[in-house]
Amino acid sequence: TEKLNTLSYCNITNSQGYYSDIASKKSELHTGGAVTIISSSVIMEFCSITKNSSDKGGAVYAVGSEIFFRGNYFTKNTANEGGVFYLVLCKANFTGNSIYKNEAKNIAGVMLSFGSTVDMYRNRIVENKSQVEGGIYEEDSNISYRYNNISRNRGKPPKTALVAEILRELPAVVAAERESVRLQMVADKISEGVSVKTPVEEVTPEQIKQ
Repeated sequence: TEKLNTLSYCNITNSQGYYSDIASKKSELHTGGAVTIISSSVIMEFCSITKNSSDKGGAVYAVGSEIFFRGNYFTKNTANEGGVFYLVLCKANFTGNSIYKNEAKNIAGVMLSFGSTVDMYRNRIVENKSQVEGGIYEEDSNISYRYNNISRNRGKPPKTALVAEILRELPAVVAAERESVRLQMVADKISEGVSVKTPVEEVTPEQIKQ
């Protein structure tokens, strides 16, 4: 039986997802400002994830994983693509989360989803923005929405050229990052395929804004 990893009652703030090239000694914003999940089963519940940044997935970047997000508060996270979430070939359930005032510079202020199955149930998704698609952009994904509060998200419809560019990069991204992401995150805390950036602080349920 695959181990189910749990991240509960945590506060992750002002963290950045960096990729470090040991040979050239250069670092650049890469994936998962707060958490990176590769080929794992994870529950993230009652956490506050704020003011984190990355190139892909300002808060969470995941590939080939099954993830349950319950009662979390995501706000003021930023990325070039996927202001909060960047999902590739994942199965994800979002229940009772508050996703508020996040931003992507290029596309998808809330989520960029490729080849994933996503269930959105009773979430608050408000005032997120991006140059293209202020809310959720999906490609070859199955996303269901039930009883969510989705309002005041801002962004333009996607341009064909931009979408084509992302799709051209996708096969190489999936193949390379499945094998290399653990090596890229050598400075982070890594457990069973879950990379959590520092700082991580315990918080009480009362501190989580709903």
